[in-house]
Amino acid sequence: MPILGFGTLYLTDELGVRSVSEAISLGYRLIDTATVYANEEAVGGGIKKSGIDRKDLFVTSKVWVDDSGYEKANSALNSYGIQMEAWSPLAQGRNGHFTNETLAAIGRKHDKTNAQVSLRWHYQRGIVSIPRSSQRAQMMENLNIFDFELDEMDMSAISSLDLDVTQFPEWE
Repeated sequence: MPILGFGTLYLTDELGVRSVSEAISLGYRLIDTATVYANEEAVGGGIKKSGIDRKDLFVTSKVWVDDSGYEKANSALNSYGIQMEAWSPLAQGRNGHFTNETLAAIGRKHDKTNAQVSLRWHYQRGIVSIPRSSQRAQMMENLNIFDFELDEMDMSAISSLDLDVTQFPEWE
């Protein structure tokens, strides 16, 4: 399973088809969706439009809210060898994610953006990330995380940003 994928939340209809096709053309091979997104048709259309054989892609979905939490998810998942994913690993920019000074300082050190630093942090922790964008430049930026490494101080500084509350209370 690729460790960096493409998220499709809010990418419906023709925008979804175009975005998924474009992401695949840029090299994404993990495409994530969910029934609640109501965009499976657009995702399928983007896959078809890309011209890449479906067997060369990894398409994922998510545990629904009713099965969330450690115990429920554990019983719904761990015997199938399910891989953990960070949906919305950039928190949709909430709480100043793209302007956070800790991430920016680490980014300056590596000549990377806040988004790239965040995605690299997930990568180094072995967590699959599925950032979403309909913008080609951001899709490319999100793929450009494999030419640097965060040191222990960087990793700790990023971990310390945890607010210990969800950034998405509307999904609780």
